Amino acid sequence: MSPKVSVVISAYQKAQFLPRTLQSVLDQTFQDFEVIVVDDGSTDSTREIVESFVKNDSRVEYVYQENQGPGSARNTGMRTAQAELIALLDGDDAWLPDKLEHQVQVMKAFPNIDLLLTNSQYISTLETRQSAQTANYYHDYVLSHFNPCPLDGFEGVYLIGGTNFPAKITQKNVFLPTTVMFRKRVWVEIGGFNEEFRGPEDLDFWVRAALKKCQFAYTSQVGAIYYKNETSLVQASERSYLEQLKHALYAHCSPEYEPIRDATRRLVHKRFRQLVVFYTYQRQPGKAWRMFRQSMAYGTSFRTLLMAAASFVGPVPLTAYRKARQSSSRQT
Repeated sequence: MSPKVSVVISAYQKAQFLPRTLQSVLDQTFQDFEVIVVDDGSTDSTREIVESFVKNDSRVEYVYQENQGPGSARNTGMRTAQAELIALLDGDDAWLPDKLEHQVQVMKAFPNIDLLLTNSQYISTLETRQSAQTANYYHDYVLSHFNPCPLDGFEGVYLIGGTNFPAKITQKNVFLPTTVMFRKRVWVEIGGFNEEFRGPEDLDFWVRAALKKCQFAYTSQVGAIYYKNETSLVQASERSYLEQLKHALYAHCSPEYEPIRDATRRLVHKRFRQLVVFYTYQRQPGKAWRMFRQSMAYGTSFRTLLMAAASFVGPVPLTAYRKARQSSSRQT
């Protein structure tokens, strides 16, 4: 018989973290699952590590592909998956023991829920002062922005959505893949993860699911641990910001995103502004100004202009501006 849950793990150069990741799955209180590890062209010891788990547990399967990005790796895993319920997990993150059990119970009790996301814990091994940061990584944001509606019989579990839900989630990606469980029909209906993107493919998936009127739900129970480590540094790289801009420009022109065109325009402005700030801190005013000039084709904001102008001075004005905004936010 098919398992109840297919766990799809995408891994690229994550060998040092994979034992922790895989063990967190095998230690689940809910055990009716299969584990599909998609090695996206790693050159480290990913294969050897996964195969050592395969030898000891027949539920674990290793799949190799040439490097094509996380969207492609997840689609490969999805094509292999046998279960109706899918749980995603990144190769350097981990789950708490009752994560799957809790999500399966909720999804079984409420067949109308298409995607269920858990609260998460954040741990950074790069910044000592943040290493002890615990739960509620995006908890407050979710409950304050997405019109939570409590579900009977499950404390701390909410339907989320409301007016302009797809537009809202374009502006801040608070749904970590490691926390999500969804029905395979969602993946089929929206055509899978967009393999053109390396980074924003998860945001694109959530938005397209929301545009298809899929029902999202959220549980305040912490189910996953998101680790920030040396392999996560790519998230703050030039390539990462350019990929996010690529997705924003795609969304702004895509007919599928037409119902939230104003939101995609704001997203384009935001991505250009992030690149202006990035190049300012990298002391590359020429690139910062070029990003501003490109943004003008989309009706750029005065704020972006100021940041581009500040790039010729250096990062000091931007640092002062950020501190002032943070101080104002705390006071309000």
